[in-house]
Amino acid sequence: MSEEAVEAPVENTGSLTADMPTQESQVDTIVETKPDVNLNDLPQWLHEYKDLGPEVLTEPSLKLVDSNEKLLKGYVNAQKAIGANKVVIPNKHAEWDGPEWSDVFYKLGLPDNLDSYEVKGSGDAEEDEFIKMYKEVALKERVLPQQAQAIYNWYKDKGEEVARMQQEDIQNQVAQEQQALRDKWGDKYDRNLQLAQIAVRSIDDPGFLEYLEESGLATNAKLIEAFSKLGQSMHEEAQIIDGDSKSPLQSSKDSATQRLSEIYEDPNNPIYHKSHPAHERVRQEVRQLHLRKNM
Repeated sequence: MSEEAVEAPVENTGSLTADMPTQESQVDTIVETKPDVNLNDLPQWLHEYKDLGPEVLTEPSLKLVDSNEKLLKGYVNAQKAIGANKVVIPNKHAEWDGPEWSDVFYKLGLPDNLDSYEVKGSGDAEEDEFIKMYKEVALKERVLPQQAQAIYNWYKDKGEEVARMQQEDIQNQVAQEQQALRDKWGDKYDRNLQLAQIAVRSIDDPGFLEYLEESGLATNAKLIEAFSKLGQSMHEEAQIIDGDSKSPLQSSKDSATQRLSEIYEDPNNPIYHKSHPAHERVRQEVRQLHLRKNM
């Protein structure tokens, strides 16, 4: 029986120059096996692609597709979207007034000048000035043009609504104060009111009368009561008596009527000529004369 040569195992001496062990003597490589895919968990149309492996077949989005046709259409749409002008939303670290967010708004249509905002108002000069300031704020805060008009309309409507409510509140308050004054004066209300009107006219200042009208103080109950007391004092000091002599109120009406006749009967009066330097003064005088006449 012949002896077969037996190869002694190579001893690892720990030297860099020692013989390396043969490939067969190395530890076998561990092969990772992929888990099988349960076809029952997949749509029917995916069964023919079972060899693609679990990484592909178990993709959750594939469960939303039920045919090859839909998969193909979805792919085409995805390709179109990739080439579209997309808007990338900045992450949470981006500053609100920084370039990242500005780029988003510019892509959405934010203009770079005020002229691109077509905000329309009533055409009033004061409102036009306000609209200009509004546009400046809109551009600074990156309001899109299609939003700017809607926001302005809401603001204007709400402002008008608030103004109407305030006016109604004022009117209600005036009515309550007037009623309280009527209750206080009783039968003497008309007489005391006439005395107040005479006292105001005695100031002989059209500008003051106009101020009372425009400010709303002409119907202020406390002011009426104060001028009524002044008128009563004037009545007593002048020792005006009823009878054949005219009352101060009637005298005021008569003088107003006479003065109006003088103005209207004169074709050369400044009231008929807007370019005349005295036109505005006479116009204000006529307005006050009519108020006196209709008291």
